[in-house]
Parts: sequence; structure tokens; C-alpha cells
Amino acid sequence: MRLLVRVTLQLYYRNVEITGTENVPQNESVIFVGNHPSAFMEPILLACWTRRPLHFMIRGDMWNNKGMAFLLNGIHGVPVYRKSEGYTSADANKRTFDRCVELIVSNKLLLIFAEGSHQLVRRLRSLKKGTARIALQAMDENPEKEVYIVPIGAIFNAPLLLRRDVHISIGKAVPLRAHISSESRAISLNQITNVIKDALSAELPSLESEEELIYEQFIYEEAAFGKPFQQQWRDAEKRLHALSKNEKKELIEKTKSVDTNLQNQTLAKSLHSGHWLLLVVLAIPAWIGKVLHFIPIALSERVTQSIVKKKEFYSSLRVATLLVFVLLWYVLLSILSLIIIGNLWPIIAILIVGLISLPYFDLWRIARAR
Repeated sequence: MRLLVRVTLQLYYRNVEITGTENVPQNESVIFVGNHPSAFMEPILLACWTRRPLHFMIRGDMWNNKGMAFLLNGIHGVPVYRKSEGYTSADANKRTFDRCVELIVSNKLLLIFAEGSHQLVRRLRSLKKGTARIALQAMDENPEKEVYIVPIGAIFNAPLLLRRDVHISIGKAVPLRAHISSESRAISLNQITNVIKDALSAELPSLESEEELIYEQFIYEEAAFGKPFQQQWRDAEKRLHALSKNEKKELIEKTKSVDTNLQNQTLAKSLHSGHWLLLVVLAIPAWIGKVLHFIPIALSERVTQSIVKKKEFYSSLRVATLLVFVLLWYVLLSILSLIIIGNLWPIIAILIVGLISLPYFDLWRIARAR
């Protein structure tokens, strides 16, 4: 199942970059600490690109539905209860914290979103102290154990669109025991939270909330064929910090929205004869692939838009509906192929032209933006 989801993600995104996997300590007590710009994409991506099973925290009210609870338990979800959802955290979260400590000391991978909620932004928001409390409890109850935090930065390029880029940056592991204060628990919590903030900040762009739009514009303007998305958003960050206060203020006042097609417009400037040749040579199989996959893709978009109320859930549900509808579509086509022809060779051909159509229409959209 994990392989199937990973393939789906690699088709859904134009480029999936996972860097720093070598930074994860083996056979140690590790807490992955991440930002949370989407509802489920960060844990899904990490779970598909790490060899060890990944446990992650999800809002507790999602366990109210028995079917959903079964699914969440199956993907190693751990419920967390927040006061904003009507729970008293001291009582409702005790079992959750105990479960997290159990996972940590048994060297299982646990992902915690230190911001405490999701919001579709690229900057690091203020952190809650829950991660520090869990880490401190694990070390208090297991004095022989060192606990490491591994910062996970997730950056999405145009997260509400198909065939764009995502970068998951896995930072260097930081041991926490040295940051326990002998003076008081409160000081320990503050110190550990600050350590987490510093480590996570290194994996994300440094910007203020009012700079989000001009930073997004810079990301699109830094696009180039063959340029890794990590370098793209890092270069955009450098451009942002190179601006004077007056230049920033002027751009902030002028930039009310950013056209997501700006990246294609930037890439269109670098088109060469080889790209145009591909657009001509592969046109027929690519258009056949697009037509043959129109129904499941259109159904996925329609269902996702009818269900999603918050944009943070869009990409997660879109991936899930695409996986379901495309699988059902291929089952239907396979049955028809066996009945009419007696073999599955046409299905292989449909799959091939479908795979050709994905990069072809990436290039086609770039060419149209010229």
C-alpha cells in the first residue's frame, strides 16, 4: 500500500524532493518535529519516504467516527485533544502523552506538529509546548535514554494545484537532555521549545506574515529547468532578505495577489528547440492519454471541491480521490479489455500514454504561458 501511495504522490507532484534522510538516527529515541501547512500531506510524504513506520498526531475528534478511527489507527495515528475542541487537556491528553512516550522510548518514529494546528503558510508560526512536554516526560521516566528531535520542514509550491513541487527538508538531529534545567520544569520546557524552534527555523524560510505574497512571487520567478525546488525557495529567501525596508514595504503594498501561472511564465523564457520538438513528437500519445484519463481526474476534482471546506485539506483529499478513481477506472478498463479482446495489452498501452501525458502537459502549460 505504501508503494502505491508513493507512486501516486510522484505522479500528483511534478517534483518530490526529500533531503536529509541521513540525518535520522538509527536505533535511537527520535521525535520528528514539523511545521504544518497542510492537513495530511506532510505525514503521508514522510511515511512513504522513510523505511520505518511513522506514527503521527491527529486531532482527537476525528476518532468520533468508528470507520475513520479504524483507518487512522491503521496508519499509526495518535489522537491529540485540544481545549479548542472542548476537551480538558490535562485529562484527555494523559493517555496520548503516555502513548507518545511509549513510542519514543521503544525507538519508534513519532511526528509531532509543534505549531499545534495547520495553516497554509510557508513561514514557521509560534510553537506550542506540547512537544517539549512529551520529550521531557520521556527523559524523566527513562533517565538512561537520550531523546533527539529531528526538524522537518515542509515547503509546497502552489499547493492547491496538480503537478507542482514539494520539498521535505530533514534537518540534523538535536539531543535534548543537555537542555534540561536543574532549576525548574518551566525553564526546561522553555529551553527545549527554543531548541526546537531554532532547529525547525533552519529548515524553513525566514519571513514575516506580511511577506508571504512577495515571497511566493519570488519563488515562482526563481523557477528554472533542472533547478531543484529547494534551491528555488532558498534563492527566493535570499532575494527577500536583500531588500531594504522601503523596498519591502513598497512591494507588500503593491502585491495583493500572485498569479500561480507566473512560474510557467518564468520557465517559458527558457524554452529551447528541444522542448518544442517534444511538444510536436509526443502530441498524439499525450492527448490520447489525457482523453483516456479525463473521467477519473475530473471526478476526483469534482468530489474534492464538493467536500473540502478548508484549503489545508485540499491536496490530501485530492490525492486520495485520484488514487481511488484511477484504480477503479483501470479495473473497469481491464474488465472491458478482457471481455472484448481477451488480454490486457490495451491497458498497458493506456498506462504508457497516460504517463507520457503528465510531463507533456507540464511542458504544454509552460509553452502556453509564453
